[in-house]
Amino acid sequence: MFTGLIEEPERRQHCREWLLSHIDFATRQSSHLRSSRGNNRAHELQKLRRSDRVNLERALTADGQLGGHFVQGHIDCVSRVVAFEKKGPDFRLEVELPAGFAQYVARKGSIALNGISLTVADVFPKSFAVWIIPYTRSHTNLNGARAGDLLNVEFDILAKYVERVLAVRGKK
Repeated sequence: MFTGLIEEPERRQHCREWLLSHIDFATRQSSHLRSSRGNNRAHELQKLRRSDRVNLERALTADGQLGGHFVQGHIDCVSRVVAFEKKGPDFRLEVELPAGFAQYVARKGSIALNGISLTVADVFPKSFAVWIIPYTRSHTNLNGARAGDLLNVEFDILAKYVERVLAVRGKK
């Protein structure tokens, strides 16, 4: 379980197979973990290049402070950036909303984009928008995002549980 509050971006190391990096924040030593085939189909790992930045954060401990929202790291879909524009000091990021996931997005609700915990600002029929503060933009891999880029999207787990409970109750 994670909060979606990214600690720092890190460069991906080149390897022939899909790997997830583990960084010991105290010693700055890295190790590599293999990603399961299910993970590879769900997100954009296969498109990462040696110089690409990935977002890192420590797992949430049972006694830890929840500063973002519950982020599991299970990617629900990949969506295209519609627009990413500077508006005053902040940035407005609009992302396509696949029809099969629209029920999980609500204005002022939580969403994770590339693992970053964000608040939904607006919901449209085929997209949603979030606001990115300068700190988040400069300290995550959203720094280089542009219209047309693909983002990993994880919808709020609480919305998924509510949907499941209602579905099961409806079958009784």
